[in-house]
Amino acid sequence: MSSLELVLFGGCRVRLASGAEPSLPTKKARLLLARLALPPGEVHAREKLAGLLWSEYGEAQARASLRQALAALRRALSGAEPLPLQVTPESVWLEPAALDCDVAHYDR
Repeated sequence: MSSLELVLFGGCRVRLASGAEPSLPTKKARLLLARLALPPGEVHAREKLAGLLWSEYGEAQARASLRQALAALRRALSGAEPLPLQVTPESVWLEPAALDCDVAHYDR
């Protein structure tokens, strides 16, 4: 059973297996979660994510903004077991077994 349900068609709705619907604090945090969800299991380089979502800033500011967004996602998803968000110093991904995403179902 997945610990995180993500509905991207018609907006961005997040639900944990417990039924809780965590609030993502910013539009960029929602965009980051959606990007991490597709395609399922893809490992994303932090540098590329920072450049994609914060291209209007310099590299240092973009990486800092990515760190803040990842911290917000960790807080929002902290009730999910197992934790779907995986972060290393160089990359970020969502565990595909912990994620149920409507767009991924549609693509299949």
